[in-house]
Amino acid sequence: MKKILIFIVLAVVALLAFIRIKPKTSDWKTYINSEYSYSFEYPDNGKVVPPETSNGYTFVYIYPNSDGGKMNIRVFDNPNSLSAKDFYKSLAKEAENDFKAGNRPPPIPPKSEDEIEVNGLIGYQTRGNFAGDGSIRHTYLTDGNIVLDVSYYDEVGPNDPNTDKYLEVFEQILHTFRFSN
Repeated sequence: MKKILIFIVLAVVALLAFIRIKPKTSDWKTYINSEYSYSFEYPDNGKVVPPETSNGYTFVYIYPNSDGGKMNIRVFDNPNSLSAKDFYKSLAKEAENDFKAGNRPPPIPPKSEDEIEVNGLIGYQTRGNFAGDGSIRHTYLTDGNIVLDVSYYDEVGPNDPNTDKYLEVFEQILHTFRFSN
């Protein structure tokens, strides 16, 4: 009987770890990018800067809160229709090759990387540091033709008392992403 009870408790804990409660976003705004056919929701007091192109990449900047936090979305072409994980691995290999050729500083490997589910899409998320201080998360999502790199940057790092709050909002925004094609 004791073994059954322990099994049930462990099963419930495991189940709760995998269940995500849909964030309350009913009063949020919706951003729609018709050029790349995706949308997401963001807090009413947030701000989205219209797309701009820099170094051949299209960026959308998101300031989810009036008091801080910063995200961006970088759009990549995906001519080989790679999965999000395979696309990330190809970027990492390219960065390593550029370093070996003397074209960039050494890449900083992520502290962790995992597949992640976002509205039925299997994405790929890396977590780590940049320049040794602040924290960063990259979440790669693909519809086959393009890959979105949805990134969160905390330039202050783990000593920022608002880090947990900003990460929670980032995760809420992330889980509202949809491709419309």
